[in-house]
Amino acid sequence: MSEVVMKVSDIGKKYDIISSEEKHDTFISVLFNSFKLRKKKGNNIDANGFWALNDINFTVNKGDRIGIIGHNGAGKSTLLKVFSRITTPTKGTIEVNGRISSLLEVGTGFHPELTGRENIYLNGSILGMTRDEIENKFNDIVDFSEISGFLDTPVKRYSSGMYVKLAFAVAAHLDPDILIVDEVLAVGDMKFQQKCLGRMEDISGEGRTVLYVSHNMNTVQQLCNRVIVLDHGKVIFDGNVDDGIKVYMDNNKKMEMFNNLKNIERPKDINLNRRIVMDSVELVNKVNCTYNSEEKVFFELSYSAIEEISDVYLRIVVLYSDDTPAGMGTTRIPISVKKGTTSKSIFEFDNTNLAPGTYLVKLVLYKVNEFGTDELLDVVPSAFGFEMNSKSGDTNNLEWTHRYWGHIKFNNLTIQEPKVLI
Repeated sequence: MSEVVMKVSDIGKKYDIISSEEKHDTFISVLFNSFKLRKKKGNNIDANGFWALNDINFTVNKGDRIGIIGHNGAGKSTLLKVFSRITTPTKGTIEVNGRISSLLEVGTGFHPELTGRENIYLNGSILGMTRDEIENKFNDIVDFSEISGFLDTPVKRYSSGMYVKLAFAVAAHLDPDILIVDEVLAVGDMKFQQKCLGRMEDISGEGRTVLYVSHNMNTVQQLCNRVIVLDHGKVIFDGNVDDGIKVYMDNNKKMEMFNNLKNIERPKDINLNRRIVMDSVELVNKVNCTYNSEEKVFFELSYSAIEEISDVYLRIVVLYSDDTPAGMGTTRIPISVKKGTTSKSIFEFDNTNLAPGTYLVKLVLYKVNEFGTDELLDVVPSAFGFEMNSKSGDTNNLEWTHRYWGHIKFNNLTIQEPKVLI
């Protein structure tokens, strides 16, 4: 029978949401506001409260490698902070049998003025290692970090990659019974990421337990033997890795035949010259959003011109449901529109070479300027979604799994003659 090292019973974490009227800058005001919140709780008033976690129940066995996945805001990091005793749960209990170490942010505690050698001792102490432990593992840490030639250089002169390598090398040589890891394997180059994953596998092979949060499904599949899927603070799946990833993918995007694009938030990190904007998109010649390997995707896009503009192209970027790219395509024939008009065009792209699974589509309207660079006019990150099933009766198709998917460049989009509505 497996040894239970952690038992989570009815864990919940509630945060009080303070309105702008309740915010205060002075110490007395903060105390007064805290008193009001306590009074609300005493009266069982749940207003302005947000449950980041609620009714979380599961057990962790010795040697488990558990991936905790879910969309942004699902409660993953909050759960790890509760496990790490960084924050206390509002309700419920956690029974732990063994020593816990957390790796929630690589490099926390590094001092830029100190050398790599000095920071190994400093960071190791912060992470809970004794000086004797650090000295016994010092050479292994340096070898793992691959930066032995710069050990006596202040880390402020390190590149970001060198910084990350040293930080993870220290954290990777902790000796806990339960290691909690939050997204840190997403850093560094591919070779070093694989080295880190190998180290994590070694840790679990020694009978220790790993709880790992990531949005990278490839690393979850490589490292974990079990997956817990969170959604809005609740556990919606606990079991097989591939089945859990499919639940996460399918839960990540609700697919609709028609989407109003006006209300979808545009990216804030890029400049858009919105001389033409996308209004809506609709899948055509379909009764649902599911395709097989013999069907192409046709969609009708409605767009409005703020001013007269020509030589506008549409690019589609097809993404897996975890927002990693699967492929892209672009129109050969440009769009030209007059000021103040709204038009509709039907586009087609060849999706038949996609593996079974759930996909999102990002739409980009752009114009190539005189300098040969793209002028972004409008970008909709998740314009619509669709699902690919295997061909009916096909026995040679790949079973759905993220590890088989690769990057695909689609054929160029075809476009029907635009139809002006206004």
